[in-house]
Amino acid sequence: MNPRMNIPYISRRIKNKLRKILASTQHDTNHDSSNRMPTMQSSLYALLESGVDVETVLDVGVLTETKPLMEVFPTTEHHLFEPVSAHSDAIAANYKNIKHELHQLALSDHDGDAYLACKSINKDDTVSHSEVVSTEQEASNISGLIRYEKIKQSKLDTIIENSDIPAPYLLKIDVDGLELAILSGATSTLKKTSIIVIEAPINKVITPYFFERSSFLFEHGFYLLDIVDFAYYDGILWQVDLVFVRKDIVDNNDRLRPFEADSFSYENHKWDSLSDRINQM
Repeated sequence: MNPRMNIPYISRRIKNKLRKILASTQHDTNHDSSNRMPTMQSSLYALLESGVDVETVLDVGVLTETKPLMEVFPTTEHHLFEPVSAHSDAIAANYKNIKHELHQLALSDHDGDAYLACKSINKDDTVSHSEVVSTEQEASNISGLIRYEKIKQSKLDTIIENSDIPAPYLLKIDVDGLELAILSGATSTLKKTSIIVIEAPINKVITPYFFERSSFLFEHGFYLLDIVDFAYYDGILWQVDLVFVRKDIVDNNDRLRPFEADSFSYENHKWDSLSDRINQM
């Protein structure tokens, strides 16, 4: 028998068990750390329960919404960065019950003008992705191009320095390849950021992004504390979200350093394996 023949069945079986685990925990108002899951929501709830403070959400590359951040921070102000004007109405509708401000521009490592190329992988040619480039010629040569337009771009530091947005921040970045440029334009903002959630591809073509982003943030004062939202393409791991916390926050919080702050123990569900939970169902 071809060993791949069992993959769809196994995948459905695991997915069904994961759904049961999620269903048993998603309505738990205490979000017990013994029920941790590899999701953004679960990770952020755990950090908040450990005493990590967030005053403002900075959501870079919101597209039309970021549901995990909306769920975990329903009463916190969200500053949304999305240069694609076609998404503005959907953003307004999705965030109608959440205090927010939309910044319709691109973030980068310098201030000035750029070109936004809107492209699609959908059959109906609706915008699914966008890419910010320096010149009109670059924009016109983008594969899958629907349209392009000249836009403003800015460093995040420029925006924060000229505003009264309260810190500490949760900074989420998902912009399909420009993450490092955005971080380079946010070095002052990072000092006032408690949590960073950043997308990191893992595949043969763009694997360096994973290490570049991790190394940059470590060098700028952050520890990697979680890896969540594993995304697979045709059975191969394609990308994950990395969750970082500022080093001084971790160093001064015993709950974020359980191996250092207390002796190791298998008791009281301190050691928790997702595989074990799935196999026990």
